[in-house]
Amino acid sequence: MACAGKDRYVRIYDEQTKTIAHKMKDNSDFCGHSNRIFCVRFNPYNPNCIASGGWDNTIQVYDLRAKGVVGSIYGPHVCGDAIDFKNDGFTMLTGSYRQENALELWDLRNGMKYRDINWNGPNATLGQDNMNMDEGVRPESRFGMGKENFDSRPSTAQSSFSTTGSKNDKFRSYYPMIYAAQFSKHQDVVMAGGAGANQVRAFDFNTGNILAVISDLPRAVLGMCNANTSNDFAFGSVDSKIRVFSLQSAAQKKAAAGKR
Repeated sequence: MACAGKDRYVRIYDEQTKTIAHKMKDNSDFCGHSNRIFCVRFNPYNPNCIASGGWDNTIQVYDLRAKGVVGSIYGPHVCGDAIDFKNDGFTMLTGSYRQENALELWDLRNGMKYRDINWNGPNATLGQDNMNMDEGVRPESRFGMGKENFDSRPSTAQSSFSTTGSKNDKFRSYYPMIYAAQFSKHQDVVMAGGAGANQVRAFDFNTGNILAVISDLPRAVLGMCNANTSNDFAFGSVDSKIRVFSLQSAAQKKAAAGKR
């Protein structure tokens, strides 16, 4: 188990003895974090690799065999559970609490960013209404929708766009301000949510197209988790609710309907 926080150390605990196995921060080559850490994540495809991110705009990469930092990436401003690894073992996703370049993909083999995922879809610009949407993927609530809405093919940005207030307030619904970002465990899908528009969005990993939007959430999304054995995912928000959905392709939805 790994944990981290205000003191900028990453602690690794032995689950059997309940004691600290490693305590990592810096070494002679890397200075480690200079501000509090908000996310620490094991690479499930490389058990010796851990990444952490926080307010200092860096991602620190650790190797348990070296018992310390082995690489550092400058850029992501991580304020929540917004680091994840793709199943190839070297592609890392980061989500940042900011207006632009919020979803980034990194190659851990060289420590370089190779692509952004635009919050409003490929070739979108700030304040643009039209979003690039892929057909055929739809999130379905497992326990009823409540007041929130979802759309797998909207033609305009969802719900919270306002024409009153300052210029910055006017475009606030388009800002991602990400707290949570993850890969789907069973599909080539990137999922993210945050505070800018109080939305969860699903993106095609290869094209960056928006697959689905869950909108009209009353408060910011703070965390999410994808199921290990199904297409279900859950996310929690400031309104103290956990919402569970299933991300289904058109073929899966048709097959499920045929069984009813």
